[in-house]
Amino acid sequence: MTKAEPIAVTQRIAFGDCDIVGIVYTGRLLNYGVEAIDEFYKQVVGRGWFEFCTDHKLATPFVNVTVDFRKPATPRDKLICHVAPTRLGRTSIVFSVVGRQNDAVCFEGSYTCVFTSMDTLEKQAPPDWLAKAIAPWVG
Repeated sequence: MTKAEPIAVTQRIAFGDCDIVGIVYTGRLLNYGVEAIDEFYKQVVGRGWFEFCTDHKLATPFVNVTVDFRKPATPRDKLICHVAPTRLGRTSIVFSVVGRQNDAVCFEGSYTCVFTSMDTLEKQAPPDWLAKAIAPWVG
């Protein structure tokens, strides 16, 4: 089985997301990655974090985020975030997010979430409907 290609999520960078010299604040780049993961879920699974929490009582808090910054991002061009899960574990999922402007890599990140019950905050396996939707990316 061939792995599916990452989903491309276009982000508009606002002037207010930047510092005095016109580059995106570090925290906003992390947030663009989080927003891209939510969009991945919406496109691939058919529901995002809001529906996970409200309709399924499923939370997916981050337990680890690692980001390498390669090139400053600015509001001059859109930021394209390429996002895909790289691993689906027994109770966790790892996403790769690569942010690019004009084909130049601005950041590369690894975002790890754990599946938990919103009622008990205990770890749990991902629901079957989610695991089946993710399968083409993680093999």
